[in-house]
Amino acid sequence: MVTDEDHVGTGSGLSAAEEVAITVRAWVLASALS
Repeated sequence: MVTDEDHVGTGSGLSAAEEVAITVRAWVLASALS
């Protein structure tokens, strides 16, 4: 997650959408591994 934040860099309007995308990705990964 920190790496994705670093990738954003600017942290403008995209940051919120990116955070949601990261959260969804993490949840999908966790579900797949369960």
